[in-house]
Amino acid sequence: MSEKTPYTAIPFEDSQAPNERELPPYSEKPRYTFPPSSLDSNPHVQRKKTWRKALLFVLLLFLGGRFLLAGISFFMFNDFNPNDDQYIWIQVPGMEPHYEPEIGSHEMPYNAPAKPILNIPESPICESSVKWNGPSELLLDPNDVTGLIFKVKGIAHGSVIIRQDPNSKDFLNITNKIYLSEDTIQEQVDIRIDIIDEDYSITIEAPSFEGPRPTQKCVQVDTIITIPSQVRFFRSLLVDVPNSWISAESLGAIDFAYVSLKTINGHIRADDISAAIAEVSTVNGHVKGGYVIAESFDVRTINGGIGIHTIINPWSDEISITTKSINGHLDVTVHELNEKQALNFKAGSVNGGVVATLKMKKVHKKEKKMMKKTKKGCRHNRHDDEKASQIAIEAVTGSLELYL
Repeated sequence: MSEKTPYTAIPFEDSQAPNERELPPYSEKPRYTFPPSSLDSNPHVQRKKTWRKALLFVLLLFLGGRFLLAGISFFMFNDFNPNDDQYIWIQVPGMEPHYEPEIGSHEMPYNAPAKPILNIPESPICESSVKWNGPSELLLDPNDVTGLIFKVKGIAHGSVIIRQDPNSKDFLNITNKIYLSEDTIQEQVDIRIDIIDEDYSITIEAPSFEGPRPTQKCVQVDTIITIPSQVRFFRSLLVDVPNSWISAESLGAIDFAYVSLKTINGHIRADDISAAIAEVSTVNGHVKGGYVIAESFDVRTINGGIGIHTIINPWSDEISITTKSINGHLDVTVHELNEKQALNFKAGSVNGGVVATLKMKKVHKKEKKMMKKTKKGCRHNRHDDEKASQIAIEAVTGSLELYL
């Protein structure tokens, strides 16, 4: 029997991945690189790829040219009919003769709001049928009043008419017709009168109707301010009514030192107001009328047009006239400007055209200067020590017309 060969037992090592401590540093780890593929180095394959790219470029160029040629032929050789339903007619504001309906006509009554650019959500319809039980008439002695301030605060709509009555000789009359949507808000309406240095301040206070939801409560205030015929001079007239239209009628016999007509949602119309300084402003409304100005005249609106006639006071030396609108057309005429008067005239609109007519008695055309882009300038032939007239007209998307 043969003898068995002795052996030594070797323990079996588990094939586990080494832990993090046993791994060599990152800088010592082996880096593997792959040899370049034989397909990439094949010149025949490279040529095929190049030809494919070239053919694709030529195909895209050919198709793009065909589409461009078809578009040019369509717009150049086809007859355009704006009444055809298959066309969309886009008209640039101010490029065509502009038409603004007359305020007070059947197309635009006094109580018609201007059309805003943005669509405003419709509010609940409110009917003011309940008469307010407060005083409706206020009489003031014209000898004690040199200035009048009339305001409406709160949520109230209506109108304000300022006029001079030839048949009225005794008192300055302020008549208010106030109507409510319901009788429960009788105590929330009030009239406050303040007297400061012969200036009467009359404020009609209406509720604000604050709340998270639209309300059907409302207040309507219609006011008529009548100035007696004996008044020839009035120091100041201020009207501030946020949601009412304003109309000034038959005031040519009165000389005002300062006039301010201000609203937000309403038109402003004034006929023959004579003032040294006048300011007229609204947001959603048109401004129209005639004014006699001695020093400065400022007219501004946002969603509305401006159509005014301005007569320069013959006693004036320097006059400043500024008219601006954002989404409206401007048609401004200046009358009776003589060669001894200096006019600083500015008219501008963003989304509307501007038509300015300056009826001056003497303008030297040889010194008339036309500036580039959308501005036009004009100067009188005056001495160096005298101030010259300056005219600046600007429009962004509309046309410009200047007539001298």
